[in-house]
Amino acid sequence: MVEISLECAIEGQVGSFDVTIDDGKKVSVLKDAIKAKDTAAITCDAKYLQLSLAKKGEDWLPIEDLRAIRKGEDVPGFERVSLVDTDDEEYSAYSIQKMLQMKGLPSPQTEQIHVLVVVPPPSVGSKRSADEIADVQKRLRLLETDSAAIKPALAAIKPKTLTKFTPLSVHEDEFQLDSLSITQQSDDPIVMTPTLHEFWEGFGEFPPHYFVRVEEVMFWEVIKKMLYGEDRVVIVGSPGVGKSCFLMLIAFYLACIKMEKVLVIRRLKKR
Repeated sequence: MVEISLECAIEGQVGSFDVTIDDGKKVSVLKDAIKAKDTAAITCDAKYLQLSLAKKGEDWLPIEDLRAIRKGEDVPGFERVSLVDTDDEEYSAYSIQKMLQMKGLPSPQTEQIHVLVVVPPPSVGSKRSADEIADVQKRLRLLETDSAAIKPALAAIKPKTLTKFTPLSVHEDEFQLDSLSITQQSDDPIVMTPTLHEFWEGFGEFPPHYFVRVEEVMFWEVIKKMLYGEDRVVIVGSPGVGKSCFLMLIAFYLACIKMEKVLVIRRLKKR
């Protein structure tokens, strides 16, 4: 058996990377090697990765065609060849070498893409630690208590008719969440947000631009299915990862694109 160099590309991400592996190894070992190369983008168990050989005609996919594939453009002769034997996506029982021979592919060379990797989105029902779940539940109870406390005060307020409105002037391109995937795959995955930045000045602020991470694309695919349900969605995470920013984008998406009534409450830090 010999070592071969496989150029791998994660779908939804820019660029590719090399994995050197013994061609006598099984596909399960290749999955582990791919995850080890990019643990930041691949957070799931390696066994859930979906691998396909990138074939064009009787040869491998030239690296210059990768951008067209990512944009969803038609590339004549391109074919995804699954690296599994059965319909239920079990590991191949054959070695990588035998799989390449069975699929009629030559030895991998440079300037080619050999393996396309699909990373599954994070499961909505993924298990969390008991402490983390308890912490979220505690926060929800506090919010419910605060809400109950201010209801009498709100009821006592006499309704007023607003006579002065501030015209809302923002560009829809700044919160087009349905195009996040295309933006993330581009050469410049940054969205400029000058009008959102101006609108939120003095009210919690909003950056003049934001970088579209692959995690945001995956998160939007999950959360957009829950926007009109009765379940509450609580976004938790480390400081600085973009929770507030993404929440504002969702609010403007619902208000300006879906034409929904949206109430945004922001707690400002004391200066």
